[in-house]
Amino acid sequence: MARGPFAWMDATPLRRAIPAAVAVSVLGALVSASAAQVVGERAGDARPARNPRSVPAPVVTPLVSVRRVASAVTGWEAVSRVQRGVATLTTALPESACFVVEVHGRRAVDLRAGTALEPASNAKLAVAHAALARLGADHRFTTTVLGDVRAGAVEGDLWLVGGGDPVLVTAPFRAREKYRTRFATPLEALADTVVAAGVRSVSGMVRGDGSRYDAERFAPGLPDGIRVVEVGPIGALLVNDGAVATSPLKPADPAAAAAETFALLLAERGVRVAGGSGAGTTPNGGAGLATVAEIRSAPLGDLVRDLLTNSDNDTAEMLLKEVGRAATGEGTRAAGIADALSQVGAAGVPVAGLALSDGAGLHRDDRMSCDTAIGILDAAPPDGPLRSGLAVAARTGTLRDVEWPPAVGGTLRAKTGTLVGVKSLSGVYPTAAGGDATFSLMLNGPGSSTVDVWGPLWTTLGLALDDASAVPAPVLLTPVSRRG
Repeated sequence: MARGPFAWMDATPLRRAIPAAVAVSVLGALVSASAAQVVGERAGDARPARNPRSVPAPVVTPLVSVRRVASAVTGWEAVSRVQRGVATLTTALPESACFVVEVHGRRAVDLRAGTALEPASNAKLAVAHAALARLGADHRFTTTVLGDVRAGAVEGDLWLVGGGDPVLVTAPFRAREKYRTRFATPLEALADTVVAAGVRSVSGMVRGDGSRYDAERFAPGLPDGIRVVEVGPIGALLVNDGAVATSPLKPADPAAAAAETFALLLAERGVRVAGGSGAGTTPNGGAGLATVAEIRSAPLGDLVRDLLTNSDNDTAEMLLKEVGRAATGEGTRAAGIADALSQVGAAGVPVAGLALSDGAGLHRDDRMSCDTAIGILDAAPPDGPLRSGLAVAARTGTLRDVEWPPAVGGTLRAKTGTLVGVKSLSGVYPTAAGGDATFSLMLNGPGSSTVDVWGPLWTTLGLALDDASAVPAPVLLTPVSRRG
């Protein structure tokens, strides 16, 4: 059920337990006692510490307590600052938009919170949540090289078997990335291991095996301007997003592209490959072949950080298929979507209207509400991969090149989303009182993705969050006890 911005006031312990006259009296004394300090800080352009760990440890507070009044003061003030700051924003939003802000556990803004809209890449929040819930933050992907090695020679084919690692890259490719993969798995290191194992020649081919996942390369219904350009082709063996140095076009099978790139790396290291490269499925599941080399990815928690910071479409699609494989044994998009929706709902997140047709959020049939985005953020541990993986305003990933007011840059963290006619921003903002404010703003409709529309709205939101974040912790509004 949607809640009004002040619904939280109707059942506070303060209103039930403290007579109005006492509350007003204590409140007035507290505000007077703290006014000089707060005004002095802001006049001197000083800002309260934003590191939640700098806030004193919570204490057990009696029901009738000056501390409980102080907590109410900070809640009221933070909510009021947000509402004042975004007043012009909320009146300017079209019907095809939703907007939610929560601060100090209270909903300050609730505008069509349950309306399911096109989220664009905000859909990756659901995929990230599902991957962490199903696989665990410590999960790693393993890429394996198999072959029949005799006296330094591989008899027959050398198999490069994909384990679903979405960040297998070569150094030149990584250097060209707009948003550089921070936790990459270097394919050169795997080639070095093959050479270190004594391999000097391959009588057959270097073959790539991507059979861990199905053969669906793109989500059905993606337009031509999205396919290949923005995502895919997808497979369980993917190197350099499916590109190869020898061609401007991506091969239809990413396993074939990976094998070609790996064969080139082996040749650079003096390994003679007689049969070239190609794709296939390892005979008998690799039975009878020796493990020549293997390489493991960084932990999934780090890959999720890259996924969200850089909004990596291929990573989102591959994680979705790995979720499906872990849940059902089938590495398919459909199995992944079903489990992702289940995992989000199991966390207590509102899922009304939530629909995924892909993992990257590029499909026009994807739907998500601001309630769902906020719920996923609220369900995530404050220091976990999901929240810490959000791009930082004016610093990292998809927020690196966005202009922000100086006070907001380096502080606001969020997941962006962009398609023609779609612009989304959902994230967190640290507060001086400890914890984060959470927010979600989704715009749909003509012009929504143009900077002249979303730019001023994002700026207004950032400044309102920054103002609310400066409300001091309740402990700073209460008398200091001196013990001798």
